[in-house]
Amino acid sequence: MKKRLLLLIVLISLFPTITFASTNTKSREGIDNYGVTKFEVTNDKKEYVLKTPYVDETEKIYDFSEMLSEEEEEKILDEIKEFSEKTDFDLVILTKDLEYSYDKENEDYAADFYDFNNFSSNGLLFFRNTYSSDPYFDLYSFGDAQFYFYDTRLSDILDVIYDNIHEGNYYEGIHQIIEELYSYYETGKLENYFIDKDGNLVNGDDYYLDKNGKAIKKIHYEAPILPSLIASLIITAIIISGMVKKNKMIRLATDASIYTNPESINLVVNKDELVNSITHRTYIPPSSSGSSGGGGHSSSIGHSGGGHSSGGGRHG
Repeated sequence: MKKRLLLLIVLISLFPTITFASTNTKSREGIDNYGVTKFEVTNDKKEYVLKTPYVDETEKIYDFSEMLSEEEEEKILDEIKEFSEKTDFDLVILTKDLEYSYDKENEDYAADFYDFNNFSSNGLLFFRNTYSSDPYFDLYSFGDAQFYFYDTRLSDILDVIYDNIHEGNYYEGIHQIIEELYSYYETGKLENYFIDKDGNLVNGDDYYLDKNGKAIKKIHYEAPILPSLIASLIITAIIISGMVKKNKMIRLATDASIYTNPESINLVVNKDELVNSITHRTYIPPSSSGSSGGGGHSSSIGHSGGGHSSGGGRHG
């Protein structure tokens, strides 16, 4: 009895130092469509759905890596709720220690987490991978949120928050994200773009939607090459013919001496010598992967089959 009592006292004394994960997950087994509301879970998607944590969509902050204190989570949650009320866009914060070999694995995990949980079709997700060997973070937008927060704007936001995220100041970094999102929302959205049935951001100058919501590339008609070439040759011939007729009475010279005065000629020889050579090189970064949405903006496809925009990701 004394040993049991002593063990109980030890456990009680340690209790205040015990921490619990801030995010609870649920089982998908036995739930209609495995808890997915946006897409039908087909056999090819089932594997990815079951690998994706099933969470309460009202929490908004899923700090699996426990990078935020309880007080910081409460403050950020208040900011997220206010942001969603003003913009009608969802905002999700996700941290995870996820081992990976390719950047695309981060994007797939983040997109699956958003698509396979019951978040709004229109929203954003910030993902911080705390993998010690190569930490990574990115910002993604889904649905109509892409009109305001497309790839170049998301990339600019990542640049703004880089120092805070890199140094582990997560509360400050996330607060910066929300401030930047407000700024771009007030700046306005893309014009003449639309979202196709797969959730991709598409340029209306180059594509149109068919009756099923699929983006179809427009055909831009141009003047036929052969008729244009023939017309150009005819016009050129007429111009040359007119010039010849105008100058037909001019006598052709047979001796260049009639045009020159030998005493007035003064030849000067100039030499150019290479004394130095400087080569300037400009680094052009490779374009990001994903299917093009046209007009310099792009959407990528996740395992769900739905599209989204990305900031391109940052290491550090």
